[in-house]
Amino acid sequence: AVLVGVAARLPEGARPAVLLDRLAAVSTHTGIVYIDPESGAERSLLNAATALDGPEPASRRPDFKADEIAAGAVLHMLVDDAQAGEVVYRIDVRAAGPDGIDLLVANESTVRWMGMAIAGPGQLSSLFSITRDDAGRLVYYSLTASELAGWAAAGVDDATLLARALGWFRFLTDG
Repeated sequence: AVLVGVAARLPEGARPAVLLDRLAAVSTHTGIVYIDPESGAERSLLNAATALDGPEPASRRPDFKADEIAAGAVLHMLVDDAQAGEVVYRIDVRAAGPDGIDLLVANESTVRWMGMAIAGPGQLSSLFSITRDDAGRLVYYSLTASELAGWAAAGVDDATLLARALGWFRFLTDG
């Protein structure tokens, strides 16, 4: 498995309510880009994203509302990853409020590349935490674990995994 961690202070004036709105608007996640470490070019992380009523890809629905991202909620989304195709993710909301947000996100469906399984359910997971530091400023932490099939892991370098994680952070904080 490869672990990628990101820690950063959010921009001055960042508010959890705005971040919840951005997270809830799943269809806008197609705006997430990352910088390809090899070419330096911007790459799209997702081709499409949609909220789901449950773990079935056919249960598409409009974007979540921010108040649906509440402690104890279990949400699902379908993404068309630019590299891995369609994947259903489960979002366990551990905390969501004025002082922070904690989410555990993991693939619920098998991730395939060129028709071959590269990660079984739960083998791509991320913990996202936004909390206040001692001075009251919002800070962001993420830890992503990728447990890919051996041949697939050999084709994805660590720098690309880090670049994709930073893309999520920039999207969340820059809009």
